[in-house]
Amino acid sequence: MKESEAPEPTPAVTGSARHGAAPAGHRIEHLVVGLVSLAALGVGVTNYSPLWGFWYWAAMIPIFGFAAGYSSWARVRARGETVTGLLRRQTLHWLGLLAAVALVYLLTQTGRMASQDAGLVALLCLALTTFLAGIHADWRISLVGGMLGGVVLALAVVEQFLWVVLFLAAIALLQLGWGWRRSARGKVQ
Repeated sequence: MKESEAPEPTPAVTGSARHGAAPAGHRIEHLVVGLVSLAALGVGVTNYSPLWGFWYWAAMIPIFGFAAGYSSWARVRARGETVTGLLRRQTLHWLGLLAAVALVYLLTQTGRMASQDAGLVALLCLALTTFLAGIHADWRISLVGGMLGGVVLALAVVEQFLWVVLFLAAIALLQLGWGWRRSARGKVQ
C-alpha cells in the first residue's frame, strides 16, 4: 500500500455484538416481544388464581415501567432533560397504574366485580398506561399498549378460545424472535 492511500476503515464491532447480543436497534423490539409475552402469561395466571394474579400484575408494573424508561432514555438525553425528571415522571405514571390495579382487586374483594374479570380489567389498565407511556417515550411502547388492548378485546369477545389465542400468540412471538435473531446474526457476520 502506498503512503498516499488511506487504509480502508474497518467497521467497529462493539463488545455486545462480538458476544452475540442483540444490536442496539433490536433491543426495543426484544422488549416489545417480552412485554407482550408477560402480559399474555398474566391473563392465564389471573384466570387460574385471582390472588396470584394481583401479585403478578403488581410485579409487572415495575418491569413495564423500566421498559418504558429505557426506551425514553435516548429521547430525554437528546432534549437535554435531567434523569431525575425522567425518573419522577415514570415513577408517578406507573404508580398510577399500581393504584388502579389495587382498586380493581379491591372491587373483587368487596363483591362489586367478578374475580374472573379482574385480570381483563387489570390488563386493560396496563394497556392504557403502556400506550400513554409510549406516547411520551417510544412509539414501539405505544404499540405494546395497542397490542394489549387488542388482547383485551379478543379475550372479551372470544374468551372460550383463550388457549388457542395464547398458543397462536406464542408461535408468532417465537417466529418473530427467530427472525430477529437470524437478521442480527446476518448483520454481525
